[in-house]
Amino acid sequence: MSIQHYGCEICSHAASTRCRGCLSSRYCSESCQKAGWTKHKLVCKTYKDFSDDKRPGPAFHRGILFPEDDKHPRFVWLEFERRDFLDRAVDMIKTNLIGSDAVGAQFKSIGITDAPRAPTLTRSSQLYSIVLERRDAISIDGRQINVSINNLFEKRHIQRDRCSEWRGPVVAFGMSVNKNDESLFEACDLHTVDLRLAGNAVFKGEFPTTTLDLQLETLVSRFLVKSRSTQADTVLGVRINCEGDASSNRREPLELVTIPRDHSIFQVTVSPALSEQLGFPLLMKALPCDWDPKMAVLTSCPYMEGDMPGACNDTVCDLYMLVDPTAPKHCASGSCLRSNILKSVQTFTSSGELKGTGSVLVVRQDRKDLSVQHVEAMHGFANLRLAPALLPQIDALKEGQAVDKDAVSQVVTKERFQEFFEQWDDAHPCSCHQFGHPSPYEVDGAGEED
Repeated sequence: MSIQHYGCEICSHAASTRCRGCLSSRYCSESCQKAGWTKHKLVCKTYKDFSDDKRPGPAFHRGILFPEDDKHPRFVWLEFERRDFLDRAVDMIKTNLIGSDAVGAQFKSIGITDAPRAPTLTRSSQLYSIVLERRDAISIDGRQINVSINNLFEKRHIQRDRCSEWRGPVVAFGMSVNKNDESLFEACDLHTVDLRLAGNAVFKGEFPTTTLDLQLETLVSRFLVKSRSTQADTVLGVRINCEGDASSNRREPLELVTIPRDHSIFQVTVSPALSEQLGFPLLMKALPCDWDPKMAVLTSCPYMEGDMPGACNDTVCDLYMLVDPTAPKHCASGSCLRSNILKSVQTFTSSGELKGTGSVLVVRQDRKDLSVQHVEAMHGFANLRLAPALLPQIDALKEGQAVDKDAVSQVVTKERFQEFFEQWDDAHPCSCHQFGHPSPYEVDGAGEED
């Protein structure tokens, strides 16, 4: 499906002329055309090579590749396959341009044409989303900032702040709800104007949250997760970002990542302790520091006591209570027992110095998939159920006595967490909730290796 734009690419006024090179981009005046040339010239000459009459087949749609090592984005033909998912039909991308060694991908829906706060997107009567595919592994594989996305921005002093999450190759494609069948999410062609829309969304952080946008992003990403995570060689885990990564690199506090089943985290020998009683023991592993202190806007953390503020990670400290109940968040001095966490979870810098908790990868020891929703619920369980059970024992900690694990174990049970998760899921619906979110005890997967 091809969705045309008939307004000016720069100001959305009625267009009176179009680019003679590509015959795609339209403008209302010579001044608007001149203003758009900086970005338009990157794809103008190659657009004609991807005209409708050169389409390889009906299953192919025009997308945009942002190479990681080339300043120039370029159009590409992407093949899609229609699949059934729940009560929907979805066009799923088959073409792999993010690397043969990719262990996963992440979709982000970045634009929708009727978003009221983004008038430059109101260019067509047909709603559609621009979707970006990137490697999940950027969190752990050390890829460099994408050169072609970096090249889109003119204000160089804030490039790192906007581009750091876009590492490795990135592919953009279009998705739309079929106007005759709302249960069909189908692929659509991208045009030259979409390069600007994609760039603006990344640069300004415009991620519209209209109902359609959430449905597109959620359904496509959940289908991707379902189709890729069932592969025998991958496992879904969650990256818990510290304040530095979340602030400086504009990352979400919790990110779903795909890792190989033989990832080194499964060699961690830390006893999962209480989390084992929940029925899915947890493993944690430190991730390399990946943030710029000059860019970070950090909240004050009263529990740091000399550590780097950007390494503060309250979520990890709370979850660690499910790993080791003898390390509650607040000890007698009122400080966070990060040193205990670091010694047990592994050091977080190459030199072995204790520099704060930092960002952490958490997975299930049984190698079944772990979701962001599961981690959110465990965080709530640790705060609302386990922490109160530990508070009466603070006096014992002050005197150097051990925590009464038997008393705590009565709180941390599979039955109590399952009940808590159901209440938490109902009280904290996410965009994927309407499609049914399984509890940790309903997760499919190959499980632990023999």
